[in-house]
Amino acid sequence: MNNLAPFAAALAVTCEGGARAPAFALADGAIGAGDLFMTVKVDDKGEPQSTSVYTTPRQRVSRASAIGLINTKYRRAMCTGTTRTSEFPLTARFE
Repeated sequence: MNNLAPFAAALAVTCEGGARAPAFALADGAIGAGDLFMTVKVDDKGEPQSTSVYTTPRQRVSRASAIGLINTKYRRAMCTGTTRTSEFPLTARFE
């Protein structure tokens, strides 16, 4: 299972049970509010390769989230005994 604790701690969000994420302040004090939907592509070795942003309240929110996703450790995806690339989705609501 993926360990999102470092990512959640960095963004001050709760990722369990679909809990809604509170607004967070960026370094300059700007507040991000709104929906975020993005994915991270993970290679067959479990290493994150890239992120894609589909919905974001602000570009800086998605950039901070992408850093968290890229720095998260992932388990390799397996299908019929062979490792595969995969995409991991992230959804959050910042208020």
